[in-house]
Parts: sequence; structure tokens; C-alpha cells
Amino acid sequence: MIKSIYNEQLLIAAEGVTLDNAVGVSLVKLENHKAVWGYIHRNSHVTIPQISKAIGLSLPTVTRAVDYGVENGIIEECEIVGGERGRRAQTYSLCPDFMHFILVSVLRDRLCWKVHDFLSRTVSQGEVCVDDSNILSSLDEVIDSCIAADGKIAMIAVSAMGVVNKGKIINSYYFPSLDGVPLEEYTERRTGKLVVVENDMRVVASAVISRDINQSEGVYAVYCFGNEVCGAGALIDGKILSGSSGAAGEMSGVYSADFEKSQFDFYSQKLRSLIYILNPKKVILYYNGGDVTAQMLIDYINKDENKHIIPEFSVRDDIESDFFAGLSMLCVQKIKEYLKTKLF
Repeated sequence: MIKSIYNEQLLIAAEGVTLDNAVGVSLVKLENHKAVWGYIHRNSHVTIPQISKAIGLSLPTVTRAVDYGVENGIIEECEIVGGERGRRAQTYSLCPDFMHFILVSVLRDRLCWKVHDFLSRTVSQGEVCVDDSNILSSLDEVIDSCIAADGKIAMIAVSAMGVVNKGKIINSYYFPSLDGVPLEEYTERRTGKLVVVENDMRVVASAVISRDINQSEGVYAVYCFGNEVCGAGALIDGKILSGSSGAAGEMSGVYSADFEKSQFDFYSQKLRSLIYILNPKKVILYYNGGDVTAQMLIDYINKDENKHIIPEFSVRDDIESDFFAGLSMLCVQKIKEYLKTKLF
């Protein structure tokens, strides 16, 4: 699970409370709400005096922030406990059902989806088999069924293979029928929800940022290889590099009649080029099937005569979980962008 992603969504809620009434909240109140609700997120079942003492805000200020959250469904009242000096006090926690999110990962032959609540807990999930003939209709059906079953859905995030520029599919290796489809705009118009569509490797890069706060400075790279294609994402000082026309380091496939013989050369040279160009501190490798392993690539790079360019390597074998973690991060960014337009 990513690093307290819904703590970020909590702060978003503090900026807007609901997506339609954010304008009336002053900047000072916003900061107070962030502090109060952030503490409640980190420490559930807390009282107003406990919050006030912990974050240094007055009791009336904390009370207003809590009351505002309760009124708008972000905070819920829990049990009453014995407080200081024998007094009984109300405790508060975040409401997991304040808003829900549909997260969709489009893979080579499957469309996997999860619905998360406000606390990053999975409410429902599933997958369907897809190919180029039914990818768009299958995506529509999954989203429609989730919305019909869950009235709390506020946001949809989709991870797509191929080049994605501003929510539009420019080029998709496995799903050419999506080429030229403005998927983000199309889905927003069709559902009336906030939608974000992004390249799969940029989505994984978002998960890397959220998972390791030490990666806020310097250059880091993610590299996925296997199943006849590979791709990469780059992080520079905590920001994801977009690439030309929104490309996130898409590296196409191995176009060879003798793929089994040429795949190692293809994957290793692409990785070497990535390292030579970016000179990253760390490379996170994702194995996606095939005969070439991560250790084979690491051994190859470590033989390079230019020892000063060899980065630290980290190998992860569950890219699907990071797709969903990255999609959660993209939800945060999308709602923040929306609320800026509402606040200012």
C-alpha cells in the first residue's frame, strides 16, 4: 500500500470539503482544517482536547474544523470515552465512505479494477479478459457497473499501456483501436465524474514517489521488461518526466523473427541507454515475464567499464499493486487541480 495516500486526499477534502462548496473557506481555515484532519487521519478515535494539545491550535479552532468535517461527512463521531479529569468526551475518526474511487489498470490481456474508499481500503475488485476488439466497451462496462453499484464514486483513474498525452491515447502497442481516443475527456463526459488517464509507467513512477520519501531529490528510474515489450519512467527531483508528446519512455517491442535469441540484447541495451542518458541514483526493475531475469540485466550492467555510472538496483515483482498505488496518487493530483479552479 502506498504511503498514506488518503492522508493526501484528506488534505484535499480540507481544501474543498465537497467538490462544490470549496470557495467559501478562507486560506487560514484551510490550513487549520488540514492540520486538524491530518491529525485525525494519523490518530483515529481522538478527542478535540487531544487534537488541540497535539497540534497547538485552540479548542474553538479545532472544534470548528471538526464540526465542519462532521457536517460534510468527512469525519464521523465514534464512541464516547473518559476524558481528562473524569469528563466524558466524544472521539472522532475519518469517514471511510466520504468518497470512493474507481482504479482501472489496463494490462496486456486483462482489465483489472478496484474500488477504494477514503481510507485506501478495497471495497470491491475484479478483472475481465480483453483484446483489441472489446477494450473500450469493456472499460465502459466496468466503470458503469461500479458507478451503478456504488453511489459514493467521485473519481476514476485509468492506467493505459502506450503513449498518453493529456488523457488521450496517442499510440497503444496492444490496443491499436484506442489510438487517437481522448479517453479522459470521453469518460468524463460520459460519466460526469472526475477522470484521469495516464501511461502505465508514469503511473508506476507515481507509486515509487509515494513509497519512498527519500526519492524526492536526484534522478530515479523505473524499468519494466518482458512479454516482448519494455518501458520506463523517470523521476527527477520528485517529479515525473513526461517525455516527448507525453511518452513515458515507451521502448516498443522486439521486432525480430528470432525473439528468444535477441531479447536479452534488446532489454539490456535499452536499460543501458536509460542509465547512460539519465545517470539515475537508483533503478527499480519490474520483471514482466520471459526468459530474461532482472539479475541477468543487473549482472550485465555491473560489467560496464564506466563504474561511476552504475546505479543502485531494486527489483520488484508485483507491478500490478504499484499500478493501483500510482492510480491513487493520480486521483490526489487530479482533485487538487480541480479544487484550485474552484478556490481561485
